[in-house]
Amino acid sequence: MAPVAAPGQPSAACAPSAGAARSYVEEIARLVWTALTIPLDLGPAAPPARLCDVEPSDRLREIEFHVRSPSAQALGLPAASGAQQCDGGYIYGIIDLVFRHSGRVYVLDWKSNHIEGGYGTAALERKMSEEGYDLQARLYSQAVVQWLAARGQAPGTFGGTLYLFLRGLDPARPGQGILHIPPGHFGP
Repeated sequence: MAPVAAPGQPSAACAPSAGAARSYVEEIARLVWTALTIPLDLGPAAPPARLCDVEPSDRLREIEFHVRSPSAQALGLPAASGAQQCDGGYIYGIIDLVFRHSGRVYVLDWKSNHIEGGYGTAALERKMSEEGYDLQARLYSQAVVQWLAARGQAPGTFGGTLYLFLRGLDPARPGQGILHIPPGHFGP
């Protein structure tokens, strides 16, 4: 029988070996380095950006928001989805990163999903739909557009929403693992 660990401590049977732990740390470091240094295509209105080049004053991390819950119909959800129960209420969320580049503001969300079949645009769009990330992107976009409007920013200030699928980022394959949802994609 395996020894029982002290409360709050992992069991020795579950603890990775020193070699395995080292490989996890190395993989995490590679993912983070790639995410920070890979050029992000922000669409025709802005030059590519690297997150490591965004000044601290031009980025906000872990932004909490509340938005009025749109109707199920406005979200494009079927009436049987149960989403109509949220109508009239508020939705709370946390956006991973909001950053400014070349005068425009972008939302960025990190994903660590493994996607069978690769990380091209079609696979990312399919995963977005399967996991409900498209709804998440709509809500994040709505929250940031409202936030910018409350601060007197012009409607064209919002540059869109980026999803970075960390496992798919590859400097040798530009754009792989990155999905940019342009402003206006979800309507006005």
